[in-house]
Amino acid sequence: MALAADRRRLNNLLSKIKTKNLQEWLSEASKIPELASALEGIYCGREGKINEELSCGKLYISMEWYCIDGPARVEYAYVS
Repeated sequence: MALAADRRRLNNLLSKIKTKNLQEWLSEASKIPELASALEGIYCGREGKINEELSCGKLYISMEWYCIDGPARVEYAYVS
């Protein structure tokens, strides 16, 4: 039950991030303590995706970004 509650809480926090700009999104999402270490890294290229285990264990963040014209944008992000 606690795992499901943690997943809902984290997904609610992610849904409150209004920017889709990759760098701004990463900055905001990294303020969530459970996500910070999972989001560390270099995000480059025209597109990419991650599926990283969170520091709390048993939960993962999935996120995809792309770049067509202009800055890279987050397509989706969720905790499962």
